[in-house]
Amino acid sequence: MGIMPQFYEIRRAEAIRQIGYTYKDIEEMGIIMPVVDIHSRFLRPAKYDDLITVKTMLKNTASS
Repeated sequence: MGIMPQFYEIRRAEAIRQIGYTYKDIEEMGIIMPVVDIHSRFLRPAKYDDLITVKTMLKNTASS
């Protein structure tokens, strides 16, 4: 998987910022979001200096 998990982590932090929080804010609220599973689908190879788009999805896994 190489460095892809690092890209996912960066994107996760940015997604949290887009809703008005930082990851630190989330942790201070007592919310812990461990990564428990990663799935990747690669459409084509990326080469040096290519700009890439990493799409992420947050799922609600809380039990009701």
